[in-house]
Amino acid sequence: MDTSAGLVDKICKQTHDQNTCELYLNDDPFTKTSDLNDLAHVVLDVAMNITSDSHVYIVELMNDTSDTNDIVMKQYLSGCLDEYTTCLVGIKKAFKDLDSGAYKTLGIDMVAVGREAISCEELFKGEPYRDSPLTLRNQALFNLCDISKATANLLGRMG
Repeated sequence: MDTSAGLVDKICKQTHDQNTCELYLNDDPFTKTSDLNDLAHVVLDVAMNITSDSHVYIVELMNDTSDTNDIVMKQYLSGCLDEYTTCLVGIKKAFKDLDSGAYKTLGIDMVAVGREAISCEELFKGEPYRDSPLTLRNQALFNLCDISKATANLLGRMG
C-alpha cells in the first residue's frame, strides 16, 4: 500500500503542472492520511467549491456590468455562466462516477469540465478582446480537473 505522500507523487507526476498539483493535495490536512479514493474525493470537493464560488462570482460580475454599456463583457460573462453551470452538473456526475467505481467515466467527465473552464477563458480572447476577470478561477478549475483525471487513471489501474 502506498503512503499518502507516495500517492500524491504518483498522481502529480501524471498532471500538466506537478507543483500546483502538490500544492492542492498537500494543502488539505486530511490528505496526509488519505487513500487514493479519499484523495479523489478531496479533489472533487475542491473543484466543486471553486466552481460554485465562481458561478456566484460570475452572477455578481453580471449584475455589476448591468450598469455599464459593455454588451460584449455581458455576453462573455453570460457564456461563462453557462459553462460553469455545465461544470456543476459535470462535477456532480463525477462524484457519482467515483462512488460507483466508474473511474474511466470519472476521468472523461472531469476532462469535459476542464474544457468548459478553458472555453470560458477563450471567450475573452475573441474579438473584441476583453480582460478576463476569471483567469485564475478558470486555471484553478482546469488544474483540478487534470488532477482528478490522473487520480481516476490510477484508480482504474488499481481497481
